[in-house]
Amino acid sequence: MNGYMPCANPVVQTGRILGPTRCHEIIDSLSDKSRTSRSKREISKTLHNAFRLYSEWSAEHSIRVGVCVTRFSRVLGHAEDDAAGFGLAACLHDIGKLSVPVQLLNKNSALSREERAVVADHVTTGGQCFNGLDYTDDELTRDLIRHHHENFDGSGYPDGLSGAEVSEVVQIAKICDFFDACHFDRPYRKGLSIADTVALMDKNAHMFNPTLLKTFKSDLHHIRIATEDLTETAPAGTRTPVPSNDTVIADMH
Repeated sequence: MNGYMPCANPVVQTGRILGPTRCHEIIDSLSDKSRTSRSKREISKTLHNAFRLYSEWSAEHSIRVGVCVTRFSRVLGHAEDDAAGFGLAACLHDIGKLSVPVQLLNKNSALSREERAVVADHVTTGGQCFNGLDYTDDELTRDLIRHHHENFDGSGYPDGLSGAEVSEVVQIAKICDFFDACHFDRPYRKGLSIADTVALMDKNAHMFNPTLLKTFKSDLHHIRIATEDLTETAPAGTRTPVPSNDTVIADMH
């Protein structure tokens, strides 16, 4: 298990599940603030519904990342409508996982190298979800879907982009995605504490824009206040073992 503690149920999260109604409310709020079209709003909710039926924990992770991206973008000085637009796009960053066998998404143990390669393909298939749909600003969403696993030092995938080749919104989402993936439960392990999550981010600092990472950490308290109704903590008196750095990198899919 490489130090991971599997959850008792692959789709059960520590704390409460947001549920479809709350997730729709978040999408509606981001749509209102970004002044998006009705068709884009409805497509976003429909895709979320499909994703939720396929993998509940994956769909809820995406919504939490969208909320985090919105708040972090505001911290960085982006206007409310732009930040909400970034967040709405981030709510669908993992939609390509609809093409991944569900038994891999919900597997309660670490993935093999071959399985990780299958899951990694979600960044190249996700954009196909919007083919033929009236989804305005889909280039932003496609950028997030394809490039959210690129690293600032060029070691990511699928295109090996580095530095300014990675758009700012993707750099923002990269940090929020990593934070949420570590801090919240996954089928193959329990979520880590805030302190342990930040420590892992520091160990993997090569993945992130250093200026953005510093800002995220310095304003993490306010980012959490904005999303605290979405934040889970481990039960009192427990501490999740911190997995090895190699294991964390392997499971950032």
